[in-house]
Amino acid sequence: MCDALAGNGRGTVAQITVHDPLMREVSAGIGFTDDFAVLESAGANGIELLSADELDPMLATTFGVGEALRELISVRRCRKIVIGIGGSATVDGGAGMLQALGVRFFTADGALLPDGIGGGDLGSIAKVDAGELETILSGVDLRVA
Repeated sequence: MCDALAGNGRGTVAQITVHDPLMREVSAGIGFTDDFAVLESAGANGIELLSADELDPMLATTFGVGEALRELISVRRCRKIVIGIGGSATVDGGAGMLQALGVRFFTADGALLPDGIGGGDLGSIAKVDAGELETILSGVDLRVA
């Protein structure tokens, strides 16, 4: 999506460092037009970032997508964002993304789940602290493509 915007002359692309589906640093693109920002989630949690022996959606996380969103919202002050969600290596339901935006997940015994939870961790969640998520997303027009 980002390359398509830049390729047709309607926008520009910047590279940022986020975490991939296995919590390794990776460079991902974020795009900008005069009207909105674009985040291609596959740049952070895409299946193409993993080798065949690393494919395990129960371990993979969307944490890097949340890091990119935080960059767009908190650092670059974008208020209209389109997220492309194709090509994901994850099944965490966006929990990793929410962690990067400040949401904390706890087990039944009160233990904080570490950043980068994957689909296999969802059953361990007993309590959620959304913290300042509403404040972070306030005034942001977020659309999914």
